[in-house]
Amino acid sequence: DDTNNYSNDKCFSNSEFYQELFNFKKSEKSEEILLPNLKRNECASVNENSFVLDADGKLYKCWNEVGLDEYAFGNILDGVVLKGLALRYLNYNVFDNEQCRKCKFVPICKGGCNSIKKEHLDCCQEKYILEKLLNHIVNKWPVEN
Repeated sequence: DDTNNYSNDKCFSNSEFYQELFNFKKSEKSEEILLPNLKRNECASVNENSFVLDADGKLYKCWNEVGLDEYAFGNILDGVVLKGLALRYLNYNVFDNEQCRKCKFVPICKGGCNSIKKEHLDCCQEKYILEKLLNHIVNKWPVEN
């Protein structure tokens, strides 16, 4: 699939998407409504010993970038050179971003996806629907006397 072949006017914003997701999950079609989990770390891209290997032996820090040669940081046959984006991912600190530093959802999302953040801030769904989610859960459970 070519994920870059889309039109913004046909896509939901993050807020719209998570509102629709919540509406679906609270319908009878889905019983799955989960509370957010705290993340211990953001993703594999920021962990030293994590990488993705493609069929040609190229190494990447992120699944979203596999096959894009400009994001490869080495090859299992030629060796590893931590440079550019791979190095930036490894040096990532969520508190370097002012918006994230001020956000109460940082313990939940840890700043979101590094790959997506190359273009725009990637906020977690709880930022958009946590109040509705909690109200739904509280109202769904029977009250005991």
